Amino acid sequence: MKEKILTQEIVEELGLNKVSVITADILEGYTGITSDAFVDCKSLISITIPDSVKSMGKSVFYGCSSLQSIIIPPGTKQKFARFLPDSRDKLVEHI
Repeated sequence: MKEKILTQEIVEELGLNKVSVITADILEGYTGITSDAFVDCKSLISITIPDSVKSMGKSVFYGCSSLQSIIIPPGTKQKFARFLPDSRDKLVEHI
């Protein structure tokens, strides 16, 4: 299976970095997210990450000052906590 990486350029193309975007769902099939993908998306409040994501940069949500929740699949909290040590308190497992 070919890796499909979400980059800052793709985030911009999808319009996920726009001021009006307050929630975002990362499309199923992405296997990774680069460290700069969501940097400074200040209006982002919530994001849903699918189980297909196997890796991401530690500073992926740097500057996302409004971010309140990172919704992840059930049973994946430990996996995502490794990638997001500064955002552990925002991880919410989707039921």
